[in-house]
Amino acid sequence: MSEKENIALMQAAYKAFADGDLDAVLDTLSDDCVWTVPGNSVISGTYVGKDELIGLLSELGTKGFTHDPDTWAAGGDTVIVLSTVTQDDRVTRWVDVWTLDAERVVAWEGIGDARTMEEVWGLK
Repeated sequence: MSEKENIALMQAAYKAFADGDLDAVLDTLSDDCVWTVPGNSVISGTYVGKDELIGLLSELGTKGFTHDPDTWAAGGDTVIVLSTVTQDDRVTRWVDVWTLDAERVVAWEGIGDARTMEEVWGLK
């Protein structure tokens, strides 16, 4: 896919997440995608596969989690998204790094305020 198509795919995934359409979000992921959440919070760690992600994505809603992307960039099969993230009324900035292959997400890594995540979610 082109970089423009990769960005469009990710924009659709963010919209689906904002709309609460978990099935549409999962449709953008490969079956063995790797999702890496930074820090030492209860939700930090590496999740592998859709089954592990379903629990995480569902859990995010319990803390009023919202993700408001405002800047998009792509290079090859990588899409970078800058976002404002709200969790329990705490607002932070995040960088999401998406890796795609054959129209599916194969990896996500979040880069953001791990300390706020630890305060909101608690330590492991």
